[in-house]
Amino acid sequence: EEALRAQLAYTHTIYQNAPVGLCVLDLELRYVRINERLAAMNGVSAKQHLGRTVREIVPHLADGTEAVGRQVIDTGQPVLNLEVDGVTAAQPGVIRTWLSSWVPLQAADGRVTGISLLVEEVTERKQMLQTLRESEEKYRRLFESMTDAFVRVDMTRHIIEFNPAYQALLGYTTDELRHL
Repeated sequence: EEALRAQLAYTHTIYQNAPVGLCVLDLELRYVRINERLAAMNGVSAKQHLGRTVREIVPHLADGTEAVGRQVIDTGQPVLNLEVDGVTAAQPGVIRTWLSSWVPLQAADGRVTGISLLVEEVTERKQMLQTLRESEEKYRRLFESMTDAFVRVDMTRHIIEFNPAYQALLGYTTDELRHL
């Protein structure tokens, strides 16, 4: 019994200090356990989650997340790295993005008894990637439309990149330039 208590305490410590949101849902998609990080993402205290359904806690996300939860329960197969966009009470009116993984909890006989859910907010990462893509597109348009010849070479003087003006100036094909 002491070993079990120690294991539960250890599990509790991991659960509460994880850098991601964690929860356990029962077969009715009610919160059985939740860490503070996920509770904060949802904008509802951890205590208020317990016994309540996903629909009650995050109604704007419920249609999609309930479908995923039912799929995991029905098939016994995990759904990993699912991107979810929406709003919660934590930031009403602000569309945020999460990456979630849904793993079935199974009894010894293989019967699904619930779901372990891991959630990571990736809103900032997604916004940074979008900004980076937009910057790359601007660079590419500028690079392609320059009337001055431009070439970029590596330390061994192999051509890495060139614009159409450079190609026109030398009169080589793209393949020929790449092998100079």
